[in-house]
Amino acid sequence: MGSWTVSILVAIATVVLVVSGTSWVPDATHKCYSGCPSGFFRHNSSCYVVPRVLVTWGQAVVYCRALNSELLTIETEDEQTFLQKEMLKHHDLNQVFWLAASDMLVEGSWRWVRTMSPVLLTFWKPGQPDNQKAVDGIHAQHCAQLNENGWDDDNCKKKLNFICERPIL
Repeated sequence: MGSWTVSILVAIATVVLVVSGTSWVPDATHKCYSGCPSGFFRHNSSCYVVPRVLVTWGQAVVYCRALNSELLTIETEDEQTFLQKEMLKHHDLNQVFWLAASDMLVEGSWRWVRTMSPVLLTFWKPGQPDNQKAVDGIHAQHCAQLNENGWDDDNCKKKLNFICERPIL
């Protein structure tokens, strides 16, 4: 993808966020710190933004990259706890968010999309991932999502909320 294409995507994403008012503004319980871009909030060494738009898993990956960030990768129990217990209970969005994990390449082999490294630390809900089959009998759940009870696998074409993450500046 050429640099002008990336610039256009960033400009479009910025216009969408500004014009439609789709970005989530942290409330008083979510402290903003220096080191994060405008509209992002910080926890430890990461900056997060929660756009108020429902998209497919693939669209979430592209949207986050247009914001110079990546779809959420949970790397520690502390990060999982923060996102699950703190952030999810303090806003009015449907509390299901795409994660950057997928097993599209090899069924049952979950990998983070940015690095293609295996997902080693997991927070699957009991009985998950279950790769529930679609009505047509094809395995349809190849993308991970975070909800208030842990992780679940879901159909990548489903439109959900998402969280973009980037390191502090």
